[in-house]
Amino acid sequence: QAAVVTLLETALDACRIDRRTDGHSVRLGLGRENGSAVLTVEDDGIGMDRETRERIFTLFFSSKGLEGTGLGLFISNKVVEKHGGEIVVDSEPGRGTRFRVRLPFVRSAPP
Repeated sequence: QAAVVTLLETALDACRIDRRTDGHSVRLGLGRENGSAVLTVEDDGIGMDRETRERIFTLFFSSKGLEGTGLGLFISNKVVEKHGGEIVVDSEPGRGTRFRVRLPFVRSAPP
């Protein structure tokens, strides 16, 4: 639940920061794929460059300056991983971002 809230807040922030237009959208989707639940959070906000995409799940990394702690996406990613899932991000500057959270219906035993 906390991971989903963090992804939605991240999407809303990306739209709030983007001044290219007054109208933005955030879409939330849920589906099933190969024995997993797939949650998608997609926005048409500012997007991220390659360097930012590579660092967003790093502890204390924030692209929000003083507004961010750098904990939200890090913790979200760790929680999803602990449940046997993964978060994949697809983003381009000026084109928005899509987070895909895949969680297996049955968690495999730890190694």
